[in-house]
Amino acid sequence: MRQTTLIAIIVLVTACSAGAQTMETFVTADDGTLLATDVHLPDGSPPWPTLLVRTPYGKRGEAIGDGFAALGYVAVIQDTRGRFASGGTDTVFRDDGDDGRATLRWILEQSWSDGRVGTYGGSALGITQYMLSPAAGPGLRCTVPVVATPDIYGHAMIQGGALREALAVNWLTAQGSLFFLDEVRQHRLYDQWWDEKAVLPRAAEVTAAGLHMGGWYDIFAQGTIDAFHTFQHAGGEGAAGEQVLLMGPWTHDSETVAGELVYPENSQIDIHLVMLQWFDWCVRDLDTGAADWPRAYVYLMGDVDDPEAPGNEWLALPDWPPPFVERSYHLTGDGGLQVAPPPEGRLTMVSDPADPVPTLGGANLH
Repeated sequence: MRQTTLIAIIVLVTACSAGAQTMETFVTADDGTLLATDVHLPDGSPPWPTLLVRTPYGKRGEAIGDGFAALGYVAVIQDTRGRFASGGTDTVFRDDGDDGRATLRWILEQSWSDGRVGTYGGSALGITQYMLSPAAGPGLRCTVPVVATPDIYGHAMIQGGALREALAVNWLTAQGSLFFLDEVRQHRLYDQWWDEKAVLPRAAEVTAAGLHMGGWYDIFAQGTIDAFHTFQHAGGEGAAGEQVLLMGPWTHDSETVAGELVYPENSQIDIHLVMLQWFDWCVRDLDTGAADWPRAYVYLMGDVDDPEAPGNEWLALPDWPPPFVERSYHLTGDGGLQVAPPPEGRLTMVSDPADPVPTLGGANLH
């Protein structure tokens, strides 16, 4: 997907915003932990609407703050608990609900805030948005989680009962937070430890509109869909009916190349332009057309090597999933499928973790 539009906007408007100010401060979490926060103020006179980004990757790396400020938003960029300049111990999203809501309340108390807040970010930055959404209050107007999931247990750590070794271990190691894996292993089966931080069961407490952007080849594709569908149909006032799903043939890195598959040029969308139109509508109350967007805008994949094949086009739908008829198929002893239950049979497969089957593409982190 193209990033050129937002980069060009940032370069252009930042050059014209010499009066913008950036300040460093600390937001106090409910338990007294200090959360390091950068505030990028626009040029001009307050109050302004605010866009919040909470990241475990270092707020200094979020140069987008100046770009948002140049577009007339206060940009609040914050290190999550235990990360970089923030205090406390990294709890790997478990405190992002409470910490995010504390930060939201802090924003609404500031003299520069006009009481309207949106959130933005991809992957881990999208997860932090999902975590703070329940009980965030009317000040949170909308969210834009990209390639993210509200279900840490089912999509990030344990999937189908098995530890997602390559994802969980490699990612935690890269963050210097491998100690958290011991906690995960102690709660390998879903229990109260997971449930007390679960987001989807609290959908009725979510009151913000949401633009959920994901990819069919993303590790969190199902999480993106689950969040959209649950908030759309079981969300509270302000959330129910106000969710939008955008799903393309993209990887976690927003690429249109998945393994040996290269999708046509029409699969590319400037998601940053879409995001700005969404924020201008839901945070600034401007008529950008976003209010009339289809609830689901999804890419129907087809044979990338045959231009005459069906598919490889965008579908605008009123909901997702579309109407369907569920059919059950049974695996046969010779490796086939059939509708009727087959006679008893057994297949044997040898699996050696030391010599894994290679993959070209698929729903991987990278």
